[in-house]
Amino acid sequence: MDHLTPREFAAQGREVLDWIAAYWERVEDLPVLSRVEPGEVRSRLPGRPPERGEPFEAVLRDLDEIVLPGVTHWQSPNFFAFFPSNLSGSSVLGELLSAGLGVQGMLWATSPACTEIETHVLDWMAELIGLPQRFRSDGAGGGVIQDTASSATLTALLAARERATDFESNRVGARAPLTAYGSEESHSSLLKAVRIAGLGSDNLRSIPTDPTTRAALPGAFEKQVETDLAAGRIPAARPPPGRSIRCAASRRSRGAAGSGFTWTPPCPARRSCAPSSDRCRTAWSSPIPTASTPTSGCSRTSTATASGSRTGAR
Repeated sequence: MDHLTPREFAAQGREVLDWIAAYWERVEDLPVLSRVEPGEVRSRLPGRPPERGEPFEAVLRDLDEIVLPGVTHWQSPNFFAFFPSNLSGSSVLGELLSAGLGVQGMLWATSPACTEIETHVLDWMAELIGLPQRFRSDGAGGGVIQDTASSATLTALLAARERATDFESNRVGARAPLTAYGSEESHSSLLKAVRIAGLGSDNLRSIPTDPTTRAALPGAFEKQVETDLAAGRIPAARPPPGRSIRCAASRRSRGAAGSGFTWTPPCPARRSCAPSSDRCRTAWSSPIPTASTPTSGCSRTSTATASGSRTGAR
């Protein structure tokens, strides 16, 4: 297929939009799960790369005869696995416009409109789902769009790793005894992320869940964190808001400004509590120790607040 002129692109683009619209009209009547056998689709493709592309009419015909029979129809109203009906007509048109512009938003200078619109819409999203002010771009936070849940999980874990090691891991590698936490129902991307981030799969703690609700068992997370702290390990994750971890016992409390956590961070060099040490920065990805007060069972306890923290990576 030769390079399209703008006029040819417009004509063929209308045909593609018509094909998509017709597909959406009949998707409910198609078998949700593809009925082809393994290798069946590939067997209908040329064995070697074609020297010239097919005519556009042949491409549309291949969609109907080769591609569609091999599609599991995620947009079918009868699809109930994973995350069904995950697009809309508006999103398809938006993606078409984005592809047509073809900008690179890696820097503000490479596309000011792309950068500023993305930043602004993410601030909208933070407001719509009720995130605190610190998650907005005009605060200490801000966010970016990740391409998949797997890359988002890895990004969050890398941010937690660097917060836990005071950014030392970026310089010398992940040497601190870091631990990560997820429930038995966690997505497989968490296991992949701890391996890629250098924490190691042996340091991923699987929290038991209720067989009925699939939610983590009450107290199980706190108990596991206490066990790791006692062993001199550094949790590289954040507990649920309002929870506290203490050296001698776990109990619920509110931290500074009503949004922090009270816990005892272990020092990588020794097992005593020393929250004032630069190497003993809190391992949670958001709160940072800001004050110290004595507590029974340990030399001191840090009260951590979430103000001025960054949980994302730009």
